[in-house]
Amino acid sequence: MPPENAPEVLALAAYISYLSHHEVIGREPAGRGSPTIPETGFDPNPANGKVIYQQKCAACHHKNGEGTQIAPPLWGFNAYNAGAGMNDIRKAAGFIWANMPLGQGKSLSYQESLDVSAYLNMQIRPNDPRNSKFRKLLEDIASAFGLIKN
Repeated sequence: MPPENAPEVLALAAYISYLSHHEVIGREPAGRGSPTIPETGFDPNPANGKVIYQQKCAACHHKNGEGTQIAPPLWGFNAYNAGAGMNDIRKAAGFIWANMPLGQGKSLSYQESLDVSAYLNMQIRPNDPRNSKFRKLLEDIASAFGLIKN
């Protein structure tokens, strides 16, 4: 842990203070988390999700998912990695249902949200860095030289 007055600690404290501006301690901030959508009785359908994505999502996230100036990338090198919460179909579906398309949250059905999420989940994205073989190799080398403890 760096000292309390280290620039990094002060910067993090300032950022947290900025994020919590106008928030009440002990009360959940508006928009926190994503709802869990109920079971639909059907499996997610990525093919249907692709059609919905093209109709409702591509205008902001681009047809190839690389994002635009107004929306982040959903797949490809610059997208969230495979270890992110959005890589979980049900979690992403809850977020999609509650918030997408932008300004039209809850306009997709639960099933449509699941389908879009399943389609996004099939796309190529960065690996989960926690599962990196290269990282594990570096940790093994560092451990062998006593730089870290396993």
